[in-house]
Amino acid sequence: MLTKEEIFALPALTLAIIGDGVHTLHVRKTLVCAEKKLRNLTDEVRKRVNARAQAAKAEVILPLLNEAEAQIFNRGKNAKVNQIPKICTPLEYHLATAFEAVLGYLYLINDPRLDALLVQ
Repeated sequence: MLTKEEIFALPALTLAIIGDGVHTLHVRKTLVCAEKKLRNLTDEVRKRVNARAQAAKAEVILPLLNEAEAQIFNRGKNAKVNQIPKICTPLEYHLATAFEAVLGYLYLINDPRLDALLVQ
């Protein structure tokens, strides 16, 4: 098991990979609990788990972040990525990566703030 300091030191893109999974699972759970029909579930998830949607969420949570989370956010935003999908702008992609990195960090340190930020 990694310590909080070791988790903080992980590369931002590693945290973002975890955060993407956390966000996807949260969205799926929310939709299932809202009794969405299964045939629409995948489409609904795609609408909420994409760079543009995550960038919008990033802008909402940014003012709520504490110092450590803000550092993770900035590392995620500034991470060098090899390819940016054509369906979003580079800024949206970097904000989405920052959002995912924060979620990954909070998940790995088992911080209850994760739930609070996910519902924003």
